[in-house]
Amino acid sequence: MRLDHTFYEEPLSTGHLGVATWTLRVPLSQNEFIKVGHDFRNPVSPMVVAPLADVLRRTLEPKLRTFHSRIGDDAPLRVVKYGGAS
Repeated sequence: MRLDHTFYEEPLSTGHLGVATWTLRVPLSQNEFIKVGHDFRNPVSPMVVAPLADVLRRTLEPKLRTFHSRIGDDAPLRVVKYGGAS
């Protein structure tokens, strides 16, 4: 997910190299987005993704200003990693 000048990331899977996956990018603004991924082997139905994408955009888009800092547009992108990503 990218909000303002911060990119938040968490790996899709934990150590399963070569596993087939897909991703969906949900735009929130010109530069901000959420990217959702799914492992094809995961038993959770991918049918929930479209409603999830709609909810994420409808919920977060009106709140984008609360995530914005007062730094300039040319500020470097900060990366925050979760889930043991290096």
